[in-house]
Amino acid sequence: KTRIAIIVLTNAIGSEVGFYTVKGFELIAPVVEKALEDPEGVPERDPELDRYKGIYETVWGQSAVVRWEDGLAVLGLQTRDPKAGLVKLKKSREHVFVRIREDDKEQPGEEFVFDVGEDGTVTRFQQHSNWSRKVR
Repeated sequence: KTRIAIIVLTNAIGSEVGFYTVKGFELIAPVVEKALEDPEGVPERDPELDRYKGIYETVWGQSAVVRWEDGLAVLGLQTRDPKAGLVKLKKSREHVFVRIREDDKEQPGEEFVFDVGEDGTVTRFQQHSNWSRKVR
């Protein structure tokens, strides 16, 4: 049996550490278990995608763009259940990704268009005509 540890750091008295630990486990454990069951089946990672990773901010809050499976995903950081809000992305063309729909994986969802400076640094992304600025 595989053991997985989840660490939660909080800076508030009365925080629901156990709740956040469970939610972290629900997000991470299935991916780790799948990789351990079939190491050869783990998708090859494109190092070019690393430039898009980071924390992005809008007037509505922050989201994290993370590596997920063979692509990217967006996680809202204000949610109590990150797994439920996970948005998987698939590259469609240079600096443009589309949401992988849960109801029809073959039909692309809305676009996420990343703005990249002349030096190759990603500065922001656009979704639904709204820009999210990269802050980290």
